[in-house]
Amino acid sequence: MKKLVIGVDIGGINTVLGLVDRTGEVYARSSFRTAEYPFFDDYSAYVEMLVRTLRELCAAMPAGAVLSGIGIGAPNANYHTGRIERPVNLWKFRSGEPNPEEGRRFFSLCKEVGNSFPGIPVRITNDANAAALGEIAYGNAGGMRDFIMVTLGTGLGSGFVAGGRMIYGHDGMAGELGHVVVEPGGRQCGCGRRGCLETYCSANALEQSAGMPVKEFFPLLREKKSPRLAEHWEDYLNHLAFAMKNLNLIIDAPIIISGYLAPYFTEEDINYLLEHINTDAPFTLDRSQILVGTHGQYTPAIGAALYYVEKFTQSV
Repeated sequence: MKKLVIGVDIGGINTVLGLVDRTGEVYARSSFRTAEYPFFDDYSAYVEMLVRTLRELCAAMPAGAVLSGIGIGAPNANYHTGRIERPVNLWKFRSGEPNPEEGRRFFSLCKEVGNSFPGIPVRITNDANAAALGEIAYGNAGGMRDFIMVTLGTGLGSGFVAGGRMIYGHDGMAGELGHVVVEPGGRQCGCGRRGCLETYCSANALEQSAGMPVKEFFPLLREKKSPRLAEHWEDYLNHLAFAMKNLNLIIDAPIIISGYLAPYFTEEDINYLLEHINTDAPFTLDRSQILVGTHGQYTPAIGAALYYVEKFTQSV
């Protein structure tokens, strides 16, 4: 009997799902737009859409296969509580909400999905942690016991692996690199502060500064005919290098770039980052310590499934 798991990656723009086995083989994929459910009062409709899509993937399982778990990666997900807690880019209050109390924005997604799949374990973790798990099993982090995952998507996330173990932190919220302030008094962040790294180094930040979608930005950038676009990308890379330089001082480990923007990085970009990371740095990185993730936007979904493949699947 083949035991399969569904991994889910919830981003601010899209929700991506993959039906996988313990070897990482993907049997079916699906996705829908998270962005169609942006507000607090859209959350119930989002859960209904997620459950519907999960059931469609279940229907795509090969004969004789069974679903043994559902793993979810999401921003601000708390591994310990099973909730998504006050996410910056998800299910915000509408303007004029009479009771905009942030304490209401705790979403018990594991419980609500589990209600629709009785007997199936449902677990959640930070999306960058999920991406890190995916890279350990099926990507560039194979065999690494220490590394940092930086995910560049709608927001910016990170996951830390030390001594072969994921670092979740006391409250399950470790790895929120995107909300480290890199420009005091700088750009307004959805978290309420100003100057967070996410406001300079996410896909949203790049699109806002460049005034165009990512898919249009990079082909024009690579033509090297627009000094304006080159300046936007250089500013992006400078802020990312600043953050990576400081990460290297805190956690001496290779850094893997993953997420939606990762496939757009070229060797020239990596060398630019390396040069700026090592300028005036007391400890330097070499080229082998900056890697690009191997699964792009599907890495968190595959990684979210991975933990539950290992935990709930003893044989395939």
